[in-house]
Amino acid sequence: HKNPTGELDLCECLEVDHINYPKKKYAFKIVMRKRTYLIHAESQEEADAWVSILQGKLEKVRKSLME
Repeated sequence: HKNPTGELDLCECLEVDHINYPKKKYAFKIVMRKRTYLIHAESQEEADAWVSILQGKLEKVRKSLME
């Protein structure tokens, strides 16, 4: 594992989802307003967990912005 190099503001996030990326197994994307990040996990379970957690957090952020 590498050390974190920064952070992403979920207020700027548009989408988090799995992606079929031939060069990397277990890939998912984080779509921001100005950039899309392609990330790969070490297993399908890890990718599923990341996507699920991030989608849940994104939903909470969206709800709080609507209040």
